[in-house]
Amino acid sequence: MTKRRSFVIWSLGIISVLLFSTLAIAPTAADSPHMEKLYGSWNVEVTSADTAFPGLITFGAEGSVITDRPPVPGETTGHGTWISRDDRTAAYTFVSLFGDEKGAYFGRTKTVGTLQYDADTDRWHGPFRFDGFDAKGKKDFSVSGTFVLTRIVVESLD
Repeated sequence: MTKRRSFVIWSLGIISVLLFSTLAIAPTAADSPHMEKLYGSWNVEVTSADTAFPGLITFGAEGSVITDRPPVPGETTGHGTWISRDDRTAAYTFVSLFGDEKGAYFGRTKTVGTLQYDADTDRWHGPFRFDGFDAKGKKDFSVSGTFVLTRIVVESLD
């Protein structure tokens, strides 16, 4: 083996060890046991001053968020992140993209909120803000309201 090839293999080995070590010790989104209750998929009751509609949201243990609401032509699924906060709440942000009827980028929405767990009802609830942006990034509107999450449970086939 040449010195250069040995150096490249050695360097890749060191980088791999460092990357694996970093991933192994990196904190997950749930840095406290009560946040484990948030993992999984939920039905969402979305309520604001002038409307109410259902939604779906999934929280991954590593901090990912995937969301859906009743289909709107040209809208993508929401994608985002969540974290555990010191006050035993969870904070989240997710974004959806919009296209026009021809598929051209039209704008995006961003939803930001917090959730608090209610052990008596086994639900999460809290306020949110929904902001809409045009294709150039200018905010067009903002709506506030609440989310109430009810876990989607496995049911028996019989």
